[in-house]
Amino acid sequence: MRIVTSAAAGRPQYFDRNPVNRTQYNNASGAAPHAPTTRWTYTVPAGKKAFVDSLMTVVRRELVAAPAAIAEAYVTHTPSGGSAAIVAYSGVNSNTVGAQDKVNVAAVGAMLPGDAIAGLDTDLSTGGSATEIVSAKILEYDA
Repeated sequence: MRIVTSAAAGRPQYFDRNPVNRTQYNNASGAAPHAPTTRWTYTVPAGKKAFVDSLMTVVRRELVAAPAAIAEAYVTHTPSGGSAAIVAYSGVNSNTVGAQDKVNVAAVGAMLPGDAIAGLDTDLSTGGSATEIVSAKILEYDA
């Protein structure tokens, strides 16, 4: 607990402004081929800001496809009123069972009210299966 007796002490650090940890996670284990699918979204609420502590994407070929095409897991960031951009990406374009790509991104950065991130995956193969994981750890706090 902090005791502040002077206005000169200033505003608390962001991690001291009613912080709440938010996590987003999806494991599409052994998923059949599918079009791009949004697995989760997070939007910063009004009056709040958020810091994206980490992102993870994983893709692993589980069963041989016939033929293989790209299997992807990715996280997009969309600023309020802006266009989406990919900030974390994993992709496998191999038909070898066990082929894998994994990406961890730390200290992604701050998000403002109305900004959003989303976890998506896709497997454009014909047949076979892949596991796609998308996750995020976010610290939300008063603006």
